[in-house]
Amino acid sequence: IDFPFESIHEILVSGLNQVFVNASQWNQVVNYDMVSHQQKSVIPGHYGPISGCLYTSDSSRLITTSWDGLVSIWSVADGKSIVSKRVQASPISAAAISGDDRHLVTGDRDGNCIVWSLPELDVAKTVTLANSPIRHVALDREAKYALAISTDQKAHLIQRSTGEVIPLDFHAESIEWAELSPDGASILVIPAAENANIPTKEVLIIPIDGTTVTRHEHPQAVSTAHFHPDSKRMVVATGANEEEPIVWVRNARSGAIQHKFIHEPATGLNAVFDTEGEFVYVGGGEAGAIWRMSDGRRWLTVEGWPPYPPWHHTHNPFAPGQSRRVITRRNDIHQYRDLPLDPHEATKKELPRPLTTSESNRFLIKKEIAK
Repeated sequence: IDFPFESIHEILVSGLNQVFVNASQWNQVVNYDMVSHQQKSVIPGHYGPISGCLYTSDSSRLITTSWDGLVSIWSVADGKSIVSKRVQASPISAAAISGDDRHLVTGDRDGNCIVWSLPELDVAKTVTLANSPIRHVALDREAKYALAISTDQKAHLIQRSTGEVIPLDFHAESIEWAELSPDGASILVIPAAENANIPTKEVLIIPIDGTTVTRHEHPQAVSTAHFHPDSKRMVVATGANEEEPIVWVRNARSGAIQHKFIHEPATGLNAVFDTEGEFVYVGGGEAGAIWRMSDGRRWLTVEGWPPYPPWHHTHNPFAPGQSRRVITRRNDIHQYRDLPLDPHEATKKELPRPLTTSESNRFLIKKEIAK
């Protein structure tokens, strides 16, 4: 797809994999139909740079946030505005939507976190969390809690229904990364390094109910870590800039090692599960790889997957709800692709075979030829 922008700020795929959305570096969004490869709608956007785009689960509406302080909901079909509101003039820097499309959480550059009710876009709660901008917000699967990370390296937990800030002992003055478990029971925390010469080598699992904190030590510096969709496991990327970076899949409570992947030397090393937990992506530097969890086999290797967006903790190439589809980028070329049916190396050894009926329906494009 030839996007009508000089530079691309973000590419998303809707949960139903029907539409591409492209937010430019400034204030315009273009929606494309992925079946017809035709432009679906153009959203003129905001008076300032767009900071976030979120699809509703049925792909019918698009929520945008911007540095102009506006939160807007648009019709994907025709690009028309449904509702647009501003609570404060502060630029909005982060946003997250609940899985049932009923709640939205935004964070702004003044350290405020706002909970919205959807689809009316009414303000339910406003909480001031920090004296620095909010960099990232997230909700657990049931939207019981909202987690916000501010640029002063602090994590803040909010009970979504009441707006109450829940105090937690993160066992560190500052954090590098924090993540809510999908079930809303625990928080994964990477403490910030004390100084550049003493890198962080541990990951903390902190139960929200206040029970015992679990510490997981690693032999190399931790680059990032994420929960598995089942909330019982986690993936930890370690050893960025070392000769043999190692990615671990471990039990989040006991620390028992289930898989160990060796990656090529890379900066900004990242690792993340797909939404179904079937595959794990490992990437950084100039290469990325996808491994299958069930047997630990390397499924696909693609050159040129730099961390994108810039903060590598939030980089996830998997399409929403589609474990076998990924968005890849090399230089300024973006591709939306299926994972191979067999491991990449295996395809070099196995003989070609006819497609099954389900594979034909999935991969072949049928066109009527005029007689």
